[in-house]
Amino acid sequence: SELEDGRVTIDSAINNGEFELVWEVDDDNASGYNAYFWLSVNSNLDEDNDVRFYYVWCGEYGRCDHDDRNDEDCWFDNNLEMVCEDDDNYEYDVDELIDSLPEDLYIIIEACNGADCDTETVPVRLR
Repeated sequence: SELEDGRVTIDSAINNGEFELVWEVDDDNASGYNAYFWLSVNSNLDEDNDVRFYYVWCGEYGRCDHDDRNDEDCWFDNNLEMVCEDDDNYEYDVDELIDSLPEDLYIIIEACNGADCDTETVPVRLR
């Protein structure tokens, strides 16, 4: 996606709203981790108010590799919903975070190995 004011643009009118999540986590040779992807109004994770729109187990028997780069195709649609490829039965309604488009938000990845969690944030603009 293109950058607009330092933000990744996710546009429901371009390429059917497709965007790609790309991540790599160093899990210190552990058996794996859970990756959670949240849409947030700010750069601080707030599980009570942010919307989790994708999650995956990355490990030996998981859907992604725990010690390599991973990617997942996702879509943002005109109904203000997000869905990711492995989760196509689940469309996550994100309209509670959107006053009007375009809307500046944040995607937060939370990687957890047991009780130990780390987060990274990417600023996005939804159109």
